[in-house]
Amino acid sequence: MPNRTEGVKTLVEEVLATLPTPYSEDVIDEVLLAIEANPTWLTVYNVMRSDLGDTVVNQAVGSWTSKALGRTGDHQVPSRSKLAKSYSKLYPVVVLNQAAPVAEGLAGPLPLHAERPPLQVDEGGGVRDIGGHPRFPGTREWAAPSALSLLGPFLAA
Repeated sequence: MPNRTEGVKTLVEEVLATLPTPYSEDVIDEVLLAIEANPTWLTVYNVMRSDLGDTVVNQAVGSWTSKALGRTGDHQVPSRSKLAKSYSKLYPVVVLNQAAPVAEGLAGPLPLHAERPPLQVDEGGGVRDIGGHPRFPGTREWAAPSALSLLGPFLAA
């Protein structure tokens, strides 16, 4: 079953191909302004709008623009275009907890202070204290107590 907004996707891809790069965070508004300025694109947009409705078409413009650029929407701002009241600013997707490639391989122990044991970064990006802890002699790894256990006396009151 074909997606009912495939026409919007095609229009967005065609418009994006004409916009200067790198794209700004206002690229959705720039796509709408370009559609508004081009009579052919505006006719196609208006036909889809009459078939699907304003809300569906405008949300699809934002969604397909976001997907085409691999970006994510952040917050709504007023549009300069007459085709929409507002749009989402688009920012690059940030992926957390990914091991960064290093030319020499995985990172080795990192000294924190001369009097403190070294830290080691493992493949998943976790930091491990490989020297033990004075309160727990003989341990190879140590983690700080959870914040919840520190707040226990205050929560009980």
